[in-house]
Amino acid sequence: KTTNILVDGIKYPAVLGAASPTTNSGVLDTKGFDFQASYKNTTKGGLSYDITATLSNYKTVVVSFKNNPNMLLSTLYDGQVVGDIWGYETYGIFQDADEIAKAPVHTGSRAPHSGIIYPGDIRFADLDGNDSISAGTTVINPGDLKVIGNTTPRYAFSLNTFLSWNNFDFNIFFQGIGKRDVYI
Repeated sequence: KTTNILVDGIKYPAVLGAASPTTNSGVLDTKGFDFQASYKNTTKGGLSYDITATLSNYKTVVVSFKNNPNMLLSTLYDGQVVGDIWGYETYGIFQDADEIAKAPVHTGSRAPHSGIIYPGDIRFADLDGNDSISAGTTVINPGDLKVIGNTTPRYAFSLNTFLSWNNFDFNIFFQGIGKRDVYI
């Protein structure tokens, strides 16, 4: 558990001419695991080897964040999983003008080509049912946005092997991430 997160304070009007002081405004809760297994041995022929495998994973949730009473998507909010990516759900590509005519209106930054949709453009799901693809700004009113992934690396793993024989040694190290979402 991480407490007293230091962040910018409550926003003041620009006419004040001063920035607000930083405050201790939040609590994060991180849960996860680390696993490591090792094996060492020396054979009768003089070959020594050491193998170590590791696996770890974690997830951090915002338990409390005082500086976002409106639960804006642009900053931390209570209940947020740190690293969440808010985006649009897609369901295919427009094939022809008939599909475009029957589709919800794509407004704002999601409308490609200055608001004109062409065959080959991506279709976005109308999650709020208002016949328009638009972004909300809060958790309570996200528009057609939803959590589509998380940037936090998940399931970090590694394998380290050390071999030694007759004054020669050899080390092999592999590492990777099992899952990571990226919003380009």
